[in-house]
Amino acid sequence: MKHEDEIKRIATAYGPLVSHLYSADQANEGRLKTEESRYNVIHFAAPTVLDDMSPMSSFIGLAHGTTNRDDGFLNARELLNLGMTGDLVVMSNAQHTGGFTGTAIPAMSWSWFVAGSSAMMISRWHEDEPAVSRFMSEYYSRIKPTGRMIPSKAKALRDTAVSLRQSTEFQHPYYWANFAMMGEAR
Repeated sequence: MKHEDEIKRIATAYGPLVSHLYSADQANEGRLKTEESRYNVIHFAAPTVLDDMSPMSSFIGLAHGTTNRDDGFLNARELLNLGMTGDLVVMSNAQHTGGFTGTAIPAMSWSWFVAGSSAMMISRWHEDEPAVSRFMSEYYSRIKPTGRMIPSKAKALRDTAVSLRQSTEFQHPYYWANFAMMGEAR
């Protein structure tokens, strides 16, 4: 339930006219595969398993789709066939399996870039809910377009990390150094 709350707070920042929230059975592979080109930002609060032993087997855990091929494990190989037009994919609940060799994150980001996304932000370790929630709420409020100006995703990430670092409850790097940005982050 906590991840559903996370995405509800993020959707609130943009409003119901431009945000689409899918959770539980609605957040399935089939929907993503048919609607991925409709969205500018796709946020996954679902578990993302980063497999450093077999990086292209890393996956995002979603609900089962309507076909047998949509097994609920959207792996990096499947991403290569998507037709994204969006600017950003965020995976806020990533976890590593096996030994940490550092190959799963580049593989996952490469898969999203081949799919058409220009930037990807991913958590590098599992973190407590209050910190992730605050981080994500603040980050999304910083990248929300205002007028004709499009904010820098990289600057928003940096400013959000600095803000948490300066807070009294989230000063430790565990809370503000978790997210990495790859790709076109202007």
